[in-house]
Amino acid sequence: MLCLVCGKSIVGKSTRKYCSKACMASAFRKSDMLTCEACGKQYYLPPSHRRNSRACSMKCYSAYKKMIKPKEHICKNCGIAFAKKSASGKHIFCTRKCSAEFAAKRKASRFEKRVCPTCNKEFITSYQRSTYCSVACCRTTKERACKVCGQIFHPHSDLRKFCSKSCANKGKITSVKCVCGVCGKEFTVTKSMKERGKGVYCSQKCMYSSESWKKGALKGRIAQGKMKGDNSLEKAGNAILDTLGITYSKQHSVGNKFIVDVFLPEYNTVIQWDGDYWHGYKGADDKRVKKRVALDISQDAYMKALGIKVIRFWEHDVKNNKEYVIRAITEAICVKGKTNA
Repeated sequence: MLCLVCGKSIVGKSTRKYCSKACMASAFRKSDMLTCEACGKQYYLPPSHRRNSRACSMKCYSAYKKMIKPKEHICKNCGIAFAKKSASGKHIFCTRKCSAEFAAKRKASRFEKRVCPTCNKEFITSYQRSTYCSVACCRTTKERACKVCGQIFHPHSDLRKFCSKSCANKGKITSVKCVCGVCGKEFTVTKSMKERGKGVYCSQKCMYSSESWKKGALKGRIAQGKMKGDNSLEKAGNAILDTLGITYSKQHSVGNKFIVDVFLPEYNTVIQWDGDYWHGYKGADDKRVKKRVALDISQDAYMKALGIKVIRFWEHDVKNNKEYVIRAITEAICVKGKTNA
């Protein structure tokens, strides 16, 4: 077997096409080869090293620099035209002196001259920093009282309203007194929290026990469920009800306490599509599953106390045994219809 690049015989596996890594690399790099501007030889560089590459070696690069003709540039400081040999063309200043002068001018532009209102002396300061040239001139001005603690102090600037950082922090936070809507206890919140509507309850315990909060949370859950849409289990169960031609309402609230999957208003019946894992078909080893099973039992007891019939179907029955689900629903509806009659 011969190498596809250099033509040498290949020793080793018969599936190999190149005799060495160099030949294999050159075969892949033919389309990405660069040409040296000094000697005209082709060479390869990875994409990360290709920027502004002009020569294949340092020797060729020094020869290339001698070949470059001087380019005219205009100094950014003095405005004089000057000629420099440059491969990149990034020369801005004609000398280092011009570069230093330009930097000093730029630094000086950040400051401005002001006149002290006490001694009429000119001084240089940064923008909106100080009004007076010294502390002595500042103390001869009118005294001012701190807005928080009332202490008399001499402000360094007309903008200062507080005597210290601690007073400034206290002055920025404006607390508002509120009364809890459940227990009647007084508590304080910040002004921004009050504007966002958070000054209603003093604690989470009071918030969770409030009936108005429960109704709002229930409405939010109903709206979220409608936006989210039905899952695969609910779609399969509702499709069975559609085939039977039964009118039903999805995500129905019972007693403004919780939401059920399906409610049949004609028969006063609730149907729940229970997932195998979260409702404990395979055992309740997880704490969250145990909590969900206990909640199912309490919800069933509450609905039975209201006179609502509850039917629950497992996920594997809804998806794999639709005949059983249809038979159970029709039997429950017929029994309900006889008792109503």
